[in-house]
Amino acid sequence: MPSHLPAVKFFQKQGVFVKPRKVLEKWVDAFNSGDAKAISGLYHEKAVNYQVPELPVEGKDRIEEMFATEFSRAKITCIVENIFEDAEYTLETSLGGSQG
Repeated sequence: MPSHLPAVKFFQKQGVFVKPRKVLEKWVDAFNSGDAKAISGLYHEKAVNYQVPELPVEGKDRIEEMFATEFSRAKITCIVENIFEDAEYTLETSLGGSQG
């Protein structure tokens, strides 16, 4: 599940240095808490979220709706396997799990 976290650029524009890894950690915490609003708060208004094999979801509000729908269906978790960082970019690979 790759995560594109444009919040990093937002914070940098505000003069606050935030490591991409920290934003990713916030994303994983929000995901594992089932908090769609907190997750969407990490995306740019015009962000595009790609959840393979689903179609891309465009826009912060639609991303929030997508996660809210998924969280209402089952308790799902993100178990991070790897985090790759390069300057302002972060990519994570994870295992997903769910419980009824």
